[in-house]
Amino acid sequence: MRTINLTLKIIQFDKAVDIDEYLVKHCGTDHEKKKEKFEALKKNAKQHMMLLRNQIKLYKNAIEDRNENADPGNKIKPNNIFIGKICAEYFKYAGAYFVESENNYRCNIFYENYIYELSDNPIFNAMMNRTAGLNASQNGFKIIRQEMTDTAINTGKKVKIPGWITAKRTTNTIFINLCNERNELLKLSPGEIEIIKNGSNQDSVYLRNASNMEEINPDLFEDETYIKEGMSEMKTLLFDNFPCALVNKYYLFVYMIASFFVNFFKAKGLLKASGDTGSGKTTAANIITHLIYKKDMTTIGTPASYFTEAAISPITVMDNYERQNIDKSILDFLLFVATGGNKMKRDRDRQTSNIFERASTQIYWTAIEPPEKEELINRTIDIQFNERYWKEDFLETEITDLIIEKRDKLLSTIFKLIAFKILPDFKNKHSKAIKWLNSRFKGHSKKRLNEMLATYSVILKEVCNYIPYTEGEEGVASHVAIVSKWIEIQNEIAKDVSINTDPVIRYVGYLLNAYKYDETEFKTNFPEIQVEPELTEIAISDHSIKEYKSISFDFKYDDLYTFIGMESKRIGEKNPFTSSGNLKSGLRKANKTLKSAGWNFEGEVKEKRNSHYRIYRLTKTFKLEPEPF
Repeated sequence: MRTINLTLKIIQFDKAVDIDEYLVKHCGTDHEKKKEKFEALKKNAKQHMMLLRNQIKLYKNAIEDRNENADPGNKIKPNNIFIGKICAEYFKYAGAYFVESENNYRCNIFYENYIYELSDNPIFNAMMNRTAGLNASQNGFKIIRQEMTDTAINTGKKVKIPGWITAKRTTNTIFINLCNERNELLKLSPGEIEIIKNGSNQDSVYLRNASNMEEINPDLFEDETYIKEGMSEMKTLLFDNFPCALVNKYYLFVYMIASFFVNFFKAKGLLKASGDTGSGKTTAANIITHLIYKKDMTTIGTPASYFTEAAISPITVMDNYERQNIDKSILDFLLFVATGGNKMKRDRDRQTSNIFERASTQIYWTAIEPPEKEELINRTIDIQFNERYWKEDFLETEITDLIIEKRDKLLSTIFKLIAFKILPDFKNKHSKAIKWLNSRFKGHSKKRLNEMLATYSVILKEVCNYIPYTEGEEGVASHVAIVSKWIEIQNEIAKDVSINTDPVIRYVGYLLNAYKYDETEFKTNFPEIQVEPELTEIAISDHSIKEYKSISFDFKYDDLYTFIGMESKRIGEKNPFTSSGNLKSGLRKANKTLKSAGWNFEGEVKEKRNSHYRIYRLTKTFKLEPEPF
């Protein structure tokens, strides 16, 4: 039986104008031009199709009518392949097929503002029952589904499925999932904002939902007054309430906007929020995630949950991850995001194939301690928080409630800033920023993040037009001064964390961290290593403050070697020293480097010598900044 065309196409003309008049008006008497014009009209005509269940019923009725007059041996049954073709054609016109070309050609249907995966799953099966009157358990349903799958592969759009956001860098275009019931995307391109359908769009873009993302309702039109008002509100609600130095407020603000640019740089780096308890590092994360997600996303998760979240969410918050929490699996995750690498995993639905995932997120990592691995140190931007930067009238609940209330306007402001200010001529601006970073700060501590920092620099330049920098120098552009300060600060922090890759510097740093951030555990695990801290006057008078002038460690080489062995095992490294004698030699050779890092290897403590062993001393002296007022 041949397929019956059950599609009605309607071409609508102005009142009192028929097809002949229309064609003569536009084509004259040229027959070929009339033919081309008519074909174009048909292509763009509105299509109306009989309901799918009625089409199938019509086909089955035709079979019954034929069988009424047929001999018993010539009666036929409905053909499931033909029913499959009816279904395939229906969804081809009433919806859209698209195929995940990098995911083993997984097929999907976009229909009635919903995306259905073409597989044996309850959502798709229920839709077929509702739309076609077909039950997934009946004979032949698998054949029908296969016909639809074949049609999808042969005629559907081939798409790549990233996470919540993607970009086409060749055209400086960003696509964002609005996470609404209408399955819509926001398309930001130079000088333009538009809403398009997810999957069934001319750009062949299909994005997954970020599971924790609330619906976004953006305002689309360019309006300079709107941007000014929105940026002013964001300064009041977010920027001013970040409890850190002014240049770091700019970094956090740009970091937030850069969530929409994660596809413009490979190495995402890590934002590490440092500071003592009560310094505000978690509060800043709470403020930022209320804007992006409309909820607090400061949580502690598992490695598996972090990998999943990083593939689809704009910002992943890892709250209070200290040294004792960072095992190899967490370290692997941090490196996965920081370096912008790929993660291969088995496709759970098709056990013979693999899926490759890339991080589409930025990490916000709160901790008191600095990172340990050299690979992390080089890719971590450390933002220092301090309670002295708190606003006196700051009320966290009140601020987050206001952010929730104004979220659509604030995000719309960011979208307008991106589309109308940042994206135009973005490639040229980014290229200039890269060249400037490479020449002005050659070999700086975060040079592996230059691609990211160049993107931040372009964003920052526009931000400074709405949030003026008040601490700059005359004759130096605000964004240039701020980026220079960022790198200067990070160089200083990196020097304190790890001057170079010398294992002596690294492991005496681990020794210091182990004591400073968990004194009780250190004394329990390493009672042989004696510690003599010298507190500042403020810390002596106020026991809630941990502030040191210096910390001295008295040890036997065997005991220090034991500590290093345990630390190297904890962080997944081979012990860099082969014996306690090798460690002794390493300490003596590194004396000059130790001094440049604020350490003094004093050698043997003679007053503690006895006939059985000798004690040696290492002292760390801290640079103390005076209070600003």
